[in-house]
Amino acid sequence: MSTETTPHRTLEEVEDLFKNWRKTRKSPRPMPRRLWEAATGLTAEYPIPAIAKRLHLDPTELKRRAPAECTEPADQRRTAPAFFELAIGDHGVDYEWTIEMEDRTGSKMKIHVRDSRSLDLHEICRAFRSG
Repeated sequence: MSTETTPHRTLEEVEDLFKNWRKTRKSPRPMPRRLWEAATGLTAEYPIPAIAKRLHLDPTELKRRAPAECTEPADQRRTAPAFFELAIGDHGVDYEWTIEMEDRTGSKMKIHVRDSRSLDLHEICRAFRSG
């Protein structure tokens, strides 16, 4: 793979790139590297069989070219929840709990709390996400 950064594209955008290339190529020839990079760039978000079907690619070749962390089945990948609610109320009882967060880059934060009444969890999460 190239060391250049491929811009993040949707499956629809990459499909348009493939359609355009197939319409405009003059003779049968190998697919350009930029198209393979665009296709493998989708493997973090979409299952390989779905990409291969939509782009009319050999799924085995796409899997071979894809980054190793993206070749396991999509339903087995660790995915972050889009949203979760943590209810912290004042029940007259002091609770002790731990929150662990990890972002997509692998940065981790662990918070151990003994009294939640003075904790602004929203602000802590926002600060962690913003780096």
